Formats: sequence, C-alpha cells, structure tokens
Amino acid sequence: GGYMFVMHFRLPYIATAVAFFLAVIVVLFMKEPKRKMPSKKLQKHFSESIKTISSNRQLFYLVIFFVMIHVSLVMSWFFVQPYYRLIGIRAEHFGIFLAAGYLLTAIVVRNAHKIEKSLGNKSLVIISLFILLGYFFGSQFSFIFGFLFFWVISFAQGMAFPILDDYVNRQVKSHNRATVLSMKSVLVNIMLAIIAPLLGYVADTSSLQTALIIMGAAVLFVSVLL
Repeated sequence: GGYMFVMHFRLPYIATAVAFFLAVIVVLFMKEPKRKMPSKKLQKHFSESIKTISSNRQLFYLVIFFVMIHVSLVMSWFFVQPYYRLIGIRAEHFGIFLAAGYLLTAIVVRNAHKIEKSLGNKSLVIISLFILLGYFFGSQFSFIFGFLFFWVISFAQGMAFPILDDYVNRQVKSHNRATVLSMKSVLVNIMLAIIAPLLGYVADTSSLQTALIIMGAAVLFVSVLL
C-alpha cells in the first residue's frame, strides 16, 4: 500500500475497491443455511440482553472494559501512520511495518488460549498494561525505533479480542449471546463516534503526542476503576 501511495495516492483506494468487488462476487454464490427463526420479538430479546448485562456485575464490568480496550485499539490504527511519519519512516515503507505488526497480532491470536491458560485473570492486566505502555512511550518519544511501541499495542490486540470475547461468552447464555455481542459492538461504535473526532481535533490543534497520552489516560482510568 505504501509503495502504491508513492506512485499515486489513489492507487491504494482503487486496489481496495477491486478487492471488495471480488468479495461481493464471492458472496453472491453463498447460501445462508436454514435456521429456526426466534420465537421472541427482537425488542423483547434486546431488553432481556440489557437485563442480562445489568444484573450480572462481572459481565457489566467486562463489557465496559472491552468497549474501552476495543476503542483504544481502533484508535491506534488511526494514530499509527501519522506516528510513523513523525518518527521519519517513509510512506513507501509503511506497509512493511504495518504488515509486521499484523503478523505479530496473528501469532499472538493463534496462541492466545495458551497465554490465557498460563496467566489466568492476569491476562486482563497484561492487556491493559501493554496498551498503556504503547501509548505512554509513543507520547513521550519520537525516535526511529518508536514503531516498537505500536507493536506492543499489536501484541495486546492479539490477546484482547479472543480472550475478552471468551470471558464475555462464559457469562452469557447461548440464546442471548448474539444480542449481547451486538450491543457490545454498538457501544464501541458510539464511543468511537465521540472519541475519534475529539482526539483528531487534539492531534490537529495540539500534537499527536497529546492525543496519545489522552487515549492512554482513558485506558488507565477505566482499568483502575474496574
């Protein structure tokens, strides 16, 4: 992607559009399996899921924690390219560093269950700690090896999604699971709709490092609170 951007800034968009077009063609040949439609109305199912979350204190805290962790990880995707430019990485090399970070995430995801088994509930502490370290050091230092700070966040990302999803699923009965997970995604999108423009404004009017430290402080606040 970086090399295509150097050739012409529109090339990555065109390549992405082609990839999505091919995906649409594949989807057209898929058939959805027959399933029994739920007997309950969607509104009733939704209200039951809200009661499930609010009545289960551990699940309630897990959902809040997951939302903040998810938001911080998505924001790191927005921050990473401006940060690479800040520390002097050329645009044509962005793809190499990003691919390495995603490869690290994939390796951690593959072994997340082993990590969780060895760490137990400490996994949540490790996830928070790694995200905090990535944001804190990224906000304080801007030298060429600063890309390692975002790789630390990539490591946390590989742990976060499979482990937190598993923790939430353990607390929810199967008939409510899909709705609870959907509610969790809705909350993530609402938080992103609020936080992303604010941090973007901070990065533009103040500095990228200030936006990083604010995001890190938010993760710290929620982690300590919960």
